[in-house]
Amino acid sequence: MNTPSLSPMRYITLNPPVPAHHEQNIHIRPFRTVALMAVSTVLLSLLLTIFIANTFLEGLQVGHLLLALIPPFVFSGLFAIYIFSHAAGLRKAYREFSALSIQDELTGAATARYFMQRLNEEIARYLRSGRCFSTVLFDIDGFKEVNDHFGHLAGDQVLQRLADTCIHSTRGSDILARLGGDEFAFILPEMDEKACRQFTARIHKLLTETPIQVDDAEVILRISMAWVTWDEDVTDLEEFLSTLDNALHTAKTGGKNHIVHHSTCHSE
Repeated sequence: MNTPSLSPMRYITLNPPVPAHHEQNIHIRPFRTVALMAVSTVLLSLLLTIFIANTFLEGLQVGHLLLALIPPFVFSGLFAIYIFSHAAGLRKAYREFSALSIQDELTGAATARYFMQRLNEEIARYLRSGRCFSTVLFDIDGFKEVNDHFGHLAGDQVLQRLADTCIHSTRGSDILARLGGDEFAFILPEMDEKACRQFTARIHKLLTETPIQVDDAEVILRISMAWVTWDEDVTDLEEFLSTLDNALHTAKTGGKNHIVHHSTCHSE
């Protein structure tokens, strides 16, 4: 397979890039900070003591040096207590911020911005190795009716159950993202058209035939789904996403509750 060059590719993002990858760790080094502060204050105190002793006193004495060390050590000790007590909190806050930037708080799925980040990574990998991947876009038909009839809390439960079902029914390398509202998407690394056709049929059947318990009632979902495979015929990300969105539109206007592949625009 001839791998297309990078030149025709246009990368787009839904939001500005996330500040750090979720697998990166923030580098908080309290020992280094305290050591630098201690050395700096000791040197400053010694220089100040030598200047005062030679200028205003009868010369530098050993006692002067000992007295000069007391303030910086006291200050460094207090500074160390403050730094170490806040370092753990800073790490926790960073981890929470990182999680929010890549994970939807309600469903546990990835966020839209992380979806775009991973999509760009999959494209870059395809350009290096020629390994195709597939993307699936889907939403719940008539989800507003669920909210109107059972309430928004029940609607949130439906989204959570749907996401749980998807996450536990896919490979560890697959990415489920919530793009907004009741719209979700999969990124399926190294999955060609044949495999994606089988995957979408299986996941669609699972989602539409598994009742979701809401209060005392059972909700049967209707899902419109579209999928596209990135291969040597695709060179533009914007067109790729537009094609995927148009395929989902075809699924919804063509009777809903079925699957559409972009090259056929027929239900499967």
